[in-house]
Amino acid sequence: TGSDVVVVLVADTPPPPPDRAYQFWFRQGERFVWGGAVSIGDLDAGRGWLVARRPGHYDGVLVTLEPVGSPTGAPAGPTILSANYASAS
Repeated sequence: TGSDVVVVLVADTPPPPPDRAYQFWFRQGERFVWGGAVSIGDLDAGRGWLVARRPGHYDGVLVTLEPVGSPTGAPAGPTILSANYASAS
């Protein structure tokens, strides 16, 4: 929790369709901060990772499935994974 970055590791996850990407988000109340795209490869047996710069405070994280090239202002696609935190600073 004292680090400036968050490392996201995934396993046993199917690659997204060619026109979609897994996007990682921090949630701060009703606001979202984009953390980046999580790359999953066919040859990696569903494994992937992302290193994201952590915002100062966040209430939760989520991964969504978004169209490739979509704006990164807020998630719009289906949520694949989410986790809430009582206090993360």
